[in-house]
Amino acid sequence: MARTRIMPARISPKGALPMEDIPCDPVNGNEVPNTPGLHLVFLNTDAENAHTVTFITPAKVAGIDVEDVTITLQPWESGGVEHARICGGFSTAAFGHTLQFIADSDKVTLTAYTK
Repeated sequence: MARTRIMPARISPKGALPMEDIPCDPVNGNEVPNTPGLHLVFLNTDAENAHTVTFITPAKVAGIDVEDVTITLQPWESGGVEHARICGGFSTAAFGHTLQFIADSDKVTLTAYTK
């Protein structure tokens, strides 16, 4: 099955309206155009379990696969910050022009912004 595509909101000096959080697709994964200035805001809405997001790296160095990057989001806690993460700076050499990732739960939500 095809990955669920997410289009980031454009940010300008005047700002951007906050987007509604989009649940990640734990079955098919997600993809987003890997544009300059891309920032992804992940939030674990599950108050009981930590969850992971894995960024897939299609790159190879000397014929060896570059290791995927995985982040862990702790369970949601009111007033806490460990359940959220802002990610960016995805090199197209490592991640390609389309950033692919998969979360282990649809309780992980995402907003995406680019310049």
